[in-house]
Amino acid sequence: MKAVVGFPCALSKNLASHLGYKFIPMDVRAFPDGEVNPRIVLEEIPEEVVLVNTITQSDFNVNRYLVECLFAAKNLADAGVGDVRLVMPYLPYARQDAVFRPGESYSSRYVFELFASLGVKWIFAVTTHMHRHETFLNFVSGINGYNVSGFVPLAHYLKDNFNLHNPFVLGPDGEAGKWASEVAEIVGGESYSLKKKRDRTTGAIKTFGDVTVLEGRDVIIVDDVISTGGTVVAATRKIERAHRIFVAVVHGIFMKGTDMFSGATMVTTNTVENPFSRVDVSAAIAHAIEQVRQ
Repeated sequence: MKAVVGFPCALSKNLASHLGYKFIPMDVRAFPDGEVNPRIVLEEIPEEVVLVNTITQSDFNVNRYLVECLFAAKNLADAGVGDVRLVMPYLPYARQDAVFRPGESYSSRYVFELFASLGVKWIFAVTTHMHRHETFLNFVSGINGYNVSGFVPLAHYLKDNFNLHNPFVLGPDGEAGKWASEVAEIVGGESYSLKKKRDRTTGAIKTFGDVTVLEGRDVIIVDDVISTGGTVVAATRKIERAHRIFVAVVHGIFMKGTDMFSGATMVTTNTVENPFSRVDVSAAIAHAIEQVRQ
């Protein structure tokens, strides 16, 4: 028997359905001081478990999320499950994918090493913030990572639901240029990426690039994460006389709320549950899990 273990949410249940695995619910007891205790009841020991953990915009706490995954993985190992594959759609600490200044923590490596020590062989994440790695995240011995594209299901959702008119896909900074190209290829449009400069003292963002006149076209701004939203808001201010503006983002965190995007149609995936989580990534994750067996 093979099983998907996770919170009883749409992503984990749909993943079990796509894989044809039994779904086993997990619950987590949270104590007043913030400690967590995941509980998984196994009536029989599966030969393989895909452990899924999810996070929400309304209760966004990456440290608790990470500890829940660590404890749940150890729980399964202690129960005798020999093959645990972890799905963390939003992978915390991924932005620190190198040591940029002497004395800093190599956070992403430490996370992988922790899970490797618990016997986890694979981590499946969606559009991680590791810009120096592509599909496979093979930088820690004993464990592999798979970086599933969240932009492919986003692009297909936009194409299938909005009857796009002469689409123009815009990356709000240089890092987003490759994602803009990926989406443009699917929706059948052009792509372009702006450049940005952030003031290290104030945090203010200045955006450079000439895309002001896009009269009558549907403009799709794409990015991997909306946290404070500053980068995307700066990009929307560069656009004039568009037919419609869409903001398509994989991970919608919205630390400062969503009001600033009232002039655009917002679409995100369900990697982080939020009011705009319209695109389910479970099929893409299932495909990745099946691929690594071939």
